[in-house]
Amino acid sequence: MVITERKKLITITPLGTVVYNMARDKATSNEDLLTAMRRVPMVTVDGKGGLQVKGSRNFSVYLNGKPFRSATQNPTEVLASIPATSVEKVEIITSPDASFETDSGSIIINIITNRKKLDGYSIRTSLEATTLPGINALLSMILVKGKFKLSTIYNYQLDAQKGQTLGLRRDVKHNNSKSEFATTSEVGGKTHLNIGRVLAEYEIDSLNTIYADVHINSLLINSLLKGTQAFSLNNETQKNINISNRTKTNEAALESNLLFRHLTKNNINKLTLGYRFSYSPDVRNYEVSTEQNGQWHYIKNQSNGGLQEHTFNGDILLFNNSAFTIKGGVLDVLRYAKANPYYYSKNNVKDNWKRHEVEGRNKLVQWFNAIAGYINVSYEWRNIALNVGSRAEYTTSQITLEHNRPSVKTKYFNIVPRTSLSLSPTKTSQISLSYYYGIIRPSIWSINPFWEQKDDYNVSFGNHKLRYASENALSLGIMFYGNKYFTNITADYKYTKHPIISHYWIEGNNTKTLFNSFINGTSEQILKLSSMMNYRPTNWVSFNIYGDVAKYRFEQTKEDTKVALSYNVYSSIDVTLPYNIYFGIMYSYMHQPPIFQVYYGHDHNYSLYATKSFFNSFFNVTLVTQCPFKKYIKFTETIEGNDFKQYRWNNIKAFYVGLKLTLNFNNGEKVKLERNLSLKQNDLDHATGVQ
Repeated sequence: MVITERKKLITITPLGTVVYNMARDKATSNEDLLTAMRRVPMVTVDGKGGLQVKGSRNFSVYLNGKPFRSATQNPTEVLASIPATSVEKVEIITSPDASFETDSGSIIINIITNRKKLDGYSIRTSLEATTLPGINALLSMILVKGKFKLSTIYNYQLDAQKGQTLGLRRDVKHNNSKSEFATTSEVGGKTHLNIGRVLAEYEIDSLNTIYADVHINSLLINSLLKGTQAFSLNNETQKNINISNRTKTNEAALESNLLFRHLTKNNINKLTLGYRFSYSPDVRNYEVSTEQNGQWHYIKNQSNGGLQEHTFNGDILLFNNSAFTIKGGVLDVLRYAKANPYYYSKNNVKDNWKRHEVEGRNKLVQWFNAIAGYINVSYEWRNIALNVGSRAEYTTSQITLEHNRPSVKTKYFNIVPRTSLSLSPTKTSQISLSYYYGIIRPSIWSINPFWEQKDDYNVSFGNHKLRYASENALSLGIMFYGNKYFTNITADYKYTKHPIISHYWIEGNNTKTLFNSFINGTSEQILKLSSMMNYRPTNWVSFNIYGDVAKYRFEQTKEDTKVALSYNVYSSIDVTLPYNIYFGIMYSYMHQPPIFQVYYGHDHNYSLYATKSFFNSFFNVTLVTQCPFKKYIKFTETIEGNDFKQYRWNNIKAFYVGLKLTLNFNNGEKVKLERNLSLKQNDLDHATGVQ
């Protein structure tokens, strides 16, 4: 970082949104957005690229004020595909108002892309290779010509693993029976990720703008697991089985937006009309071959389906002056989801696959419609800001299964309130209190009845009878910053009614198979204390440290309640040296937050990175190494039920060295970056649509 004053990079709006001015951070000239997010307040990015906000993975990503679904589902991959130079600002919205969709999560990362910076074109290309092995190639272009702006990005990522070892041990005591199951395996394979993005904007005149974008990403996973399994019942002789498991999945997404925006004569957003389409296919293919005493058996499970979503929305500014802002809007979301599971088996590798019709595990179709309207009022007076909003939602859902089974129909109406209050004792400090209410709806992946059976010992499937969960969140925080520091201390409490949880159990007299599906629990409570600090004693060194401690309470029934503690630490140092040299060190001691029945072990991770820029950032070289003194990262997972306990570990290759080369081309005249008041960082702008 080479900006002398911290205040030039960070601002805090009266309503508590933290804005990081990415365009003013010179270090981003050769970085992708995921890497640059390390310096955004309240955000941590670990060595594996895992992104958290205030220590939570429960956040949503927005692009210029509208949901960016593919980035929410795959933040690591998608943000790594965006050049940081194409981003003007990043907003961390910890108190979303009523204009945000209720299933967006209680924290929003809003990425605002650059407006005019040149009249011509800018091209950026980079190639990175690692010893993992892995490849990351990027090509991006921005074209600005008069009133027309076009931005395109293509990114390809290859990740390969060889010799990745994993193991499992399960002890069961059920219905006077005792069994033990253990497995040791080695897995290898490749993942291919392709990301494409096109954004276009045309200014009809000074008051009217049309915007359109298309986002496509496709993740192809092809892995092969080989290992041995051992099972014993009531201390009898173990049964040893050789297993080979081939997994092929295609996790893809397509989404597009079309928006019309009308401004007032004062350049304030007056009306936004928009349409969004998204499609996420659900394609899975599992082939398992097992051998016991010379006898082979082959099974294959497939699922073909996906989710389509059509969204129509309108936002309108009803009233605005120096103190009051009143806005409202309507939204209609129509979703169509289908799942087509298929099951096959054979006893000889040369035989044809025999298809099986399994009652209750075949085709599923869902029609879903949510109609909503909202109104939001914000008021600012001196050093006090108040935001109050409410959203009314009417939702209908119908799920139909094959075999003439009765449809599952649900209808519900919700009033969704949002409010926040902030006090700024000084120009560089703020105390905020906020309340958030949200709806968490089951996805096609959790209701899909697809019977995922990779062997005789593990079975998982979706639950089409899931209902929505409701989330209440209360947050109290304090932020203060100066030229050399930024500090945020927050206490968060979250209560979720009927949470959608992954549930494990042993069924009947069968102690061999562990079943897994989704259910609605009774409640989930989380109390978290977190603190983040950035300190810059000089303009060439920056220190970051984050820590949190949380208590989780899960209640499936009054008789089945579990309590867990969680804590994380993250730290980094970034240094700027003469001759355009940057380097940094990152260390994290973090883990996934616990869920009902499931607890994860902590993971030590550290990395070093250095960048040298040449010819005024035209050519850049970056060297990265992760865990140079550590061969593997060991992930551990413990699952506990009333009559079983399972421990699983996975060794993933940790140490790697990567080299990244970046070229930047520009042609055209630089133009002044005009300040459009519709981008003003206050509550009004969170519903203005794509900027």
